[in-house]
Amino acid sequence: MDEQRGHQRLKTQVLVEIKIQKTGNGQMDIRYIEATTRDLSAGGIFIELAGTQFSEQSDFRVDDFLLLKYPIQLRILLPNQEDLIQAEGKAVWIEKRLPGEGCRHGVAITFTLIDPQDRKSIDNFVLTRL
Repeated sequence: MDEQRGHQRLKTQVLVEIKIQKTGNGQMDIRYIEATTRDLSAGGIFIELAGTQFSEQSDFRVDDFLLLKYPIQLRILLPNQEDLIQAEGKAVWIEKRLPGEGCRHGVAITFTLIDPQDRKSIDNFVLTRL
C-alpha cells in the first residue's frame, strides 16, 4: 500500500490546523480548527476529527460535502521545526466511526499545493522516525 501512495507513511500525532477554503465568488468564513494527525507522509495526512466541530454536527451530509468539495488549508507544526508548514489539500475519504453512522472520525487529505522544501521537511521527519 505504501508503494501505491508514493511516500512512506508514519503513524504519529502532530498538531495541525485545518480550514475549508471555498473558491470562486463566494467566501466561506470557517476559522482554523485545531486537530491532530493519525499519520503523516510527504504526500498527505490523516487528521483525527474527534472533538472538533466536524465530528458531532447535526447535518453530516453538508459537512461531508464541504470537506470533499472544497480545498482544505493546512497548517502543520512538526516537533523538530519552529515554523508552521502551510499547505493546501483535498479530502480523499472520510472515515466514519461505524458504517452507516453519521459521526466522522477522521479525514484523509492529499496535498495539492505545498512548497517543495516543506514537502522535503515532512519526508525527512517521517524517514528519521521509521
